[in-house]
Amino acid sequence: MVFAAASVEPFDRVCREHRVLGADETPWRLLGHRGNCVQSVLCYGLLGARNGIIHQVPDSAREVGTMTSRTDTHWWIGVFTVLKDARSPEVLFRQAGNLVRSIGFEWLSYGIQIPSGVRSASIEVFNSFPASWLAHYIDRAYLSHDPTICLCMQGDKPVVWSDAVFAGEQASRLWADARDFNLKFGISLPSWSRGVFGVLSVARSSDALAAEELAEIVPKLTWLGDNLHRCMHALIGPRVLTNEVAGKLSQREIEILGWTADGKTSWEIGRILGITERTVNFHINNIVLKLRAQNKVQAAVKALSLGIISPHQSGLVLRCQSNPPAP
Repeated sequence: MVFAAASVEPFDRVCREHRVLGADETPWRLLGHRGNCVQSVLCYGLLGARNGIIHQVPDSAREVGTMTSRTDTHWWIGVFTVLKDARSPEVLFRQAGNLVRSIGFEWLSYGIQIPSGVRSASIEVFNSFPASWLAHYIDRAYLSHDPTICLCMQGDKPVVWSDAVFAGEQASRLWADARDFNLKFGISLPSWSRGVFGVLSVARSSDALAAEELAEIVPKLTWLGDNLHRCMHALIGPRVLTNEVAGKLSQREIEILGWTADGKTSWEIGRILGITERTVNFHINNIVLKLRAQNKVQAAVKALSLGIISPHQSGLVLRCQSNPPAP
């Protein structure tokens, strides 16, 4: 129900001027969190933040074109066209809010985790849930007992909030308190793309989710979540890359990095590319500096995590370019 970074240490920074899950529609955003992916657990939906800062995004959602008057066909098309035109994460989230409200939900939350290494990630969270629930959620340390994010991370199926999902003493207490705060009905939906994880959660205070309605809205929410995830990654990803990389890699450096990730030695790469081993090592030193890595192994892993190179890339493909880079 909450998307945040959970660690074994107590909260060291939490902005108490937060809002999540409730009657208020002001979106909030968790910025700049860097979490250990091994020791951390991403939790999403009602929003809680550990070791992060929550910032308010001014609410102008009502000023952005709503989809309520359009036909069902136009809604599906509108998800794609409206979201792709957003020029900032804040506007994108507000547009998603309009779409969510048009199909009967009051609040939404979206979080995205972009890997910046094997054991680290950049996490951003956007919410329109009220502050009262967030404060209660943090005070009760419910983050460690929220099952929705774990279920989302373990698969690709929507998670409908229910007694069965919140089984167990701690989880059931969380679920009871959420309903006391009017968070009575909700769904969390995961999205994955190239190792980037995201979760969209929507909630409302009344009208149980009947089977017929679920059959209609789950495909819509899945379509919305996947498009929101794709667009948000496109907007946030370059900033994460900028923060992690000290300089832009040349095509030759990317080529050498790809062969390094494939396990080739400097001598082997030199033979493949027709350059000297010394030249290869010169490029590798520059790569390590630009990626702020400790060595070429970490540089290769980091480049894979950031999408600078992909598992499908190979030196052969790169060498087939019409204008290959000079040594």
